[in-house]
Amino acid sequence: MNMSGWLGLSFVLLVLMGLPVSIAIGIAAIIAALIVNPGLLTAFPSMMYGALDSFLLVAIPLFMITGFIMEKGGTSQRIFDFAESLVGWMRGGLGAVNVVGSLIFGGISGSSVADAAGLGPIEINAMVKRGYPLEYSAALTLASSTFSVVIPPSILMVIYAINANQSVGACLVAGLLPGLLMGLVMILFNYFISRKNNWGASVPFSVRNIMNQGKKSFWAILTPVLLLAGVLSGYFTPTEVAGAAVVYTIFISIVIYKELKVKDLFKLFREVAAGGTATIFIICTAALAAYILTVDKIPMLVAEFIITHLQYPWLILLAINIFLLIVGMFMDTVCSIIILTPILLPVVQGIGMNPIHFGVVMVANLAIGLITSPVGACLYVTCGVAKVSMERLIKASIPFLLSLVISVLIITYCEPLVMFVPNLFGFN
Repeated sequence: MNMSGWLGLSFVLLVLMGLPVSIAIGIAAIIAALIVNPGLLTAFPSMMYGALDSFLLVAIPLFMITGFIMEKGGTSQRIFDFAESLVGWMRGGLGAVNVVGSLIFGGISGSSVADAAGLGPIEINAMVKRGYPLEYSAALTLASSTFSVVIPPSILMVIYAINANQSVGACLVAGLLPGLLMGLVMILFNYFISRKNNWGASVPFSVRNIMNQGKKSFWAILTPVLLLAGVLSGYFTPTEVAGAAVVYTIFISIVIYKELKVKDLFKLFREVAAGGTATIFIICTAALAAYILTVDKIPMLVAEFIITHLQYPWLILLAINIFLLIVGMFMDTVCSIIILTPILLPVVQGIGMNPIHFGVVMVANLAIGLITSPVGACLYVTCGVAKVSMERLIKASIPFLLSLVISVLIITYCEPLVMFVPNLFGFN
């Protein structure tokens, strides 16, 4: 058995033993090298360091800091109130508010977990108070959290762009329209479910209310606008945009909203350091696994197998979507991107798919894995926030999982939807 075989076998056994994915993949790589090629171990430290030797990776903890500050600095409630003024008049209005709120918050944090933990309690409590079932409220909150890693600024898009050697700016903005599409499809599902259950609007339509809530939340809503403008204009690199976002969110949270104090920042930075360390460590260990797979020519073999046995491009893309959905259920998203990008990218390029388009498809598929068992991070967060059992939450989320799958298929087979914004602003 080659190194890749030992890597896969060791990884599965270690995960079944209960080890975290980041540690299991690193130990599995060491075991595989020890058995097949012990001399390779001397190169592992430099490989791990090399995986982090990128200026662009600095954007990840910076976007995480932005999300934490906005969550603690009074932004969540303001975003919810503004979203309610926009779409609360619809049938099943609070459900639509839930979706729109997640779209706006996702345009700030870039993290689905931050969305579920920060905006989730407000959304769920508001829906339950207005007569929505707890399971439905939690399920919609869970499903809508997936938008945060698709629309810019997305941490997963940054990681994909680095590993696929693509423009980070292009990959970030490519997720804008697909993210909005996912939100629109979910709002439609919520509308028909609400109509069936006779759930009405939460507030009457009022231009004055929209103006008032827009005024109260102006500085918060301006954040994603500034981030997107910085990337599209080319004036800032993604890393510089992330740094500017941190400064801006600290300013509005302390000076304008006055719901955060300077002394609170140190606690927030510690929380980000604790959470960000896991992501950075996964990048290191997954790089080892990716190297082993490359040495054994697994990407070439997989590409050859798929193209030989699935001759139609649409069928190849369907198979890749199914594969990514399954992988997302069992593997960490960051780890999946680092390991699978060099394997699948040559396949889709072989059938003429744009790498930026594929990045959005990959991230959208893996985002669904964040809300499914057994390793869905958002699933566990939402269960804790809503105080509902995982079984009940999973059952209630089935219609919204279907909406996400439909959205992913549209994104997969409609390249202009993904590439319109990058092409419009000259990202090639």
